[in-house]
Amino acid sequence: MQNAIDGGWYGSDDGYVFGLLGGTVTDTTNGVSETGSTLSEISTALDQGNLLDAFSYFDTWSLETLDHTLKPLLSSVLNETSHGVTTYSIPVELSKIQTNLLETFGTYNELKAFGDATLAPVLSVGFGFTQDLDGIATDLSSADYTQAFTDLSNLPSDLTGDLPNGYPTASEPFTGLLNTGSLLDELLVTFPEQLATALG
Repeated sequence: MQNAIDGGWYGSDDGYVFGLLGGTVTDTTNGVSETGSTLSEISTALDQGNLLDAFSYFDTWSLETLDHTLKPLLSSVLNETSHGVTTYSIPVELSKIQTNLLETFGTYNELKAFGDATLAPVLSVGFGFTQDLDGIATDLSSADYTQAFTDLSNLPSDLTGDLPNGYPTASEPFTGLLNTGSLLDELLVTFPEQLATALG
């Protein structure tokens, strides 16, 4: 803004463009400097009755001011390519992050893995409880009351063990809370790693 008011620019396309109130502009390639003001150029052109030149000075100054002030102000919301390198704007970067997050977490496999990890501890306790009840029922039907009482007294510790450790099944064991693929493993290891990858 200071250059627009009291300074100016030199460019190979427009040559010397002075600040509105004045300024000294240097062509760094040739080392030549010029001093003037856009208002005085407009005034001189109007004194000579040359409206086209007056408008041309104002137009050139307006375009250079727009280019040199809007570009830095809008650089955060517009992509910019310079020397073959594109710098992406904040909205584009956020859009990329959103896409990465959706591609990482917005899949059926992710939902299924999280659902399995969430249900596994509950199902482990449920299967363990059912197995212990079957054992107690077998003990009672065979009149082995001592073993039935022992199995009944072990029931709380069995269920407490099934919750963190899971329950072994013939096909695929339930993970419980502490094993690989468990709810805590998903929340404390897998999700943070996936999130860090998605955020780049």
